[in-house]
Amino acid sequence: METDNPRHALSEEDVEKLLAEVHKDARPFVTLAVDTGMRRGELYDLQWEDVDLAQQTILVRDRKRNAYTLLSMTERVRVLLEEMDRQQKKERLKSLFVLPRNADGKPINRRTTITKAAARAGLPHVSPHTLRHTFATLTLDAGAELYDVQAALGHKTSVMTQRYDHGRSEQAKRVTEALERSREQA
Repeated sequence: METDNPRHALSEEDVEKLLAEVHKDARPFVTLAVDTGMRRGELYDLQWEDVDLAQQTILVRDRKRNAYTLLSMTERVRVLLEEMDRQQKKERLKSLFVLPRNADGKPINRRTTITKAAARAGLPHVSPHTLRHTFATLTLDAGAELYDVQAALGHKTSVMTQRYDHGRSEQAKRVTEALERSREQA
């Protein structure tokens, strides 16, 4: 983990740069990671039976704890999954898993692809876990409640979720504006 770098999350602009540079085969992984906050293993294990396009939800199973989390799809994820579903049906290759796998049935590791795409986009080192941090930071910056983000990430405590909240310039600006407003009122 990059403990000396305070920037463990991407901005929306950075996400768009990354999506523009990443190979088309890795775009679903990046999109799902950024818009759902799912762990790498959860993304690799995601099965079509856990995707409800009609209800626009994704059931994330934690097989270790015999628990689950129900996530709501962003518009970007909905469009992506509908297209993937159509394409697989068209090619009659409906897979058990949402993300493609190697011929031997193992998940395709996207770490190198993502790291290289980030370098081409002029971004600092980006890993699959950076995308999870990005989800948490962007949702908290957008005003989501800490408890809701905690639930979406599948964290047991809010302390862990707070570790995923990386301050952004917008957040710092809101804090300063609040301080200025309080001084004006005094």
